[in-house]
Amino acid sequence: MPSSLNSRERVILALSRKQPDRVPCAPDISNMVPCRLTGKPFWNVLLDAEPPIWQAYLDAARHFDIDAFFFHAAPGDNPRARYSARRNVTRREDDRVVTETVYTTPAGEFREEWTFPVGDSETCTRKAFQTMHEALPHLQYILSADMAGDFAPTRAMQSYINGEFAVGGYCNTPMLPYHWLVGQLEEAVVEYYDEVEIMHQYRELFHNYNVRKTEMFLDFGVDFLLIESSGSLTMQSLDIVRDMQLPTLKVLTAMCRQAGVPSMFHSCGRSRPLLPMLADETELDGVQPLECPPTGDIDLLEVKRTYGQRLCLMGNLNTPELMLRGTADDVYNESVRLLNGCKQDGAFILSTGDQCGRDTPDENIHAMRRACLDHGGY
Repeated sequence: MPSSLNSRERVILALSRKQPDRVPCAPDISNMVPCRLTGKPFWNVLLDAEPPIWQAYLDAARHFDIDAFFFHAAPGDNPRARYSARRNVTRREDDRVVTETVYTTPAGEFREEWTFPVGDSETCTRKAFQTMHEALPHLQYILSADMAGDFAPTRAMQSYINGEFAVGGYCNTPMLPYHWLVGQLEEAVVEYYDEVEIMHQYRELFHNYNVRKTEMFLDFGVDFLLIESSGSLTMQSLDIVRDMQLPTLKVLTAMCRQAGVPSMFHSCGRSRPLLPMLADETELDGVQPLECPPTGDIDLLEVKRTYGQRLCLMGNLNTPELMLRGTADDVYNESVRLLNGCKQDGAFILSTGDQCGRDTPDENIHAMRRACLDHGGY
């Protein structure tokens, strides 16, 4: 084993459940901190792409000298798509920009409103559909598995990265589709129990779409695949996870294992009851962000003892209390505790819970890296 690796090599080894030269330091600063560091209104980055969020994130990773967890690989426009989407700015105010996205499919048009605050992430402020009955005729085109792409955007990202960081792809599993519905989670739960066949139609559509995305990522040659299912146990029960998500998760992780590409599962919030299923019933390589209380339910040292031989663990410094409000000494000391308890045999990435807030002090992120340099070596 070389005594010193670059960030890309270090992260790939850890994700592959092996032991790099030291524990990678990869706090979740995927969005808000990079936007803040640009000094611009957030809409310049998240709406206007000046710079695009992937570039702002890489600039932030270099600013803090951390091990980037970069999952922005993308195939580019799909020449086979049978729908179009156009975004129009409908209102500009001092503290926000409001947009309308108009989708046109063979089934007709539908519209969403998205609001971009000056100093926060964007949010959908008007959903498109009342029910999945309304949504499915359109989603069969939006989520079509008939996809192709030349990965030109990813090649531009790779050029900017210049071999420094690992480049990952990004897929999902079919959670309850609350993000399309005016009634959000409540409506999705009611439809799941009242008309489960509708949700199973959505599940099949979403499954095939993400299997095709995974094929494209693996054919292109990403370094890892992030499989995202934010807040699985916050948004739905373990029984629904097994019904809606597990079949897709099993297929995607088996595809990655066959291709020799590590897979990482993201589920923020409570996740402890998921771990037996993830470890025993899938071919997953890792899981994150493994949040501690009060935002999650993970004792990371206990999880390391139980699953550290099976899964790469990535987490779990608390973001709203420790990272945002704690001192640099607090962050350093908690980082050292996790490093001492979890670094054995590798397969550990020191990270935070779900995304660090905008005003997270820079010195707290620097403290994480300093702890890894001081106590993360093998």
